[in-house]
Amino acid sequence: MNKTWLFLCLLLWAGQLVGQVRIALCPLDTESRNLADLALAELSADHDIACLERTEIDRLLAEARLADQSDFQPDLQLMQNVELFIVLQGSELQAFDATTGVRLASHKLDTATEVSQAVRQALVKRERFVNNQLRKLSLLPMTPVNLSPKQEETARKLENILSRQLGNRPDLVLLERRHLMMLLSEPGAETSDLTSQLFAGALLLKPTALQDPKGLHLRLEYFTPDGLTALLKGNYVFPHDCDLEQHMQKFLQHNPPEIAPEDKPGEARAFIYEAWFALSHSLPGDALSAAASAVALDPACEKHLCRILSQVAGEYYWKNSGKMPTMALHAGAISHLQRAARLAAKHHFF
Repeated sequence: MNKTWLFLCLLLWAGQLVGQVRIALCPLDTESRNLADLALAELSADHDIACLERTEIDRLLAEARLADQSDFQPDLQLMQNVELFIVLQGSELQAFDATTGVRLASHKLDTATEVSQAVRQALVKRERFVNNQLRKLSLLPMTPVNLSPKQEETARKLENILSRQLGNRPDLVLLERRHLMMLLSEPGAETSDLTSQLFAGALLLKPTALQDPKGLHLRLEYFTPDGLTALLKGNYVFPHDCDLEQHMQKFLQHNPPEIAPEDKPGEARAFIYEAWFALSHSLPGDALSAAASAVALDPACEKHLCRILSQVAGEYYWKNSGKMPTMALHAGAISHLQRAARLAAKHHFF
């Protein structure tokens, strides 16, 4: 069997697994458990979603010792068998990417249909996040400046509303410090590929709450990823006793702004050339990084990424066949093959 046929066979084999995106729907109280059961019944009709069984969920919750959403810290070992982690409590749903612990969505919901819809939206967003198609914002904690106790309370409410509304945007992912503390505190986190890739290219967002005669003044400052260069500012005054949700939504209509609208297709092509060059010189890691950067600039490059993913997986399989246990061999190739198969299905390659 030549290499081309091997690549095709592996890609088609991975295609059988494309529909099985595994999610963990974890209710933290009785009300949420009933809602989760109804939502699971609706989600079971989706062939591209595989939900953990109740016994697996209960074991995971027991090991994580979750009592409240505020206690939630993603644990990569506990979530290694899922791709999307959903926490339900009361009428609130939060969705996390199981690999990085990044929060993808936060909604207040009342019905099982709304839960199912939120899960599907989170899956779509996670797919775009994995393929580097979302803008990234690294959100710093709110800084209050000379505020009264009542104003500080309002500022904290604004901080929660800000993070929720930005985090629910379909075009960006919010990197929140409190949800990344465990990841960042792990030994060697500053040099790990996961951490460096997660924060690569993420603009830094610093919110500040200040006094104003008309109400509370919120300032949003955007910085380069290294935090050293200020790019621009956004300012808004929230009137006394106003609807904070509504005014925040109005403020964020133009935030975050597009910054440096360069020749993205041209840069993407350069990254693709770099990716194929790296692959031809047996540098699969560099090839995948360059191809992912190209896709982030221009989604049309997904076809190249698909080919590169399948070739990297195929060459890995070819070089290591007979040299390592079968399960380990499959594990080394399957993640790339799954992504390649999803892109192939998206662009109707077969």
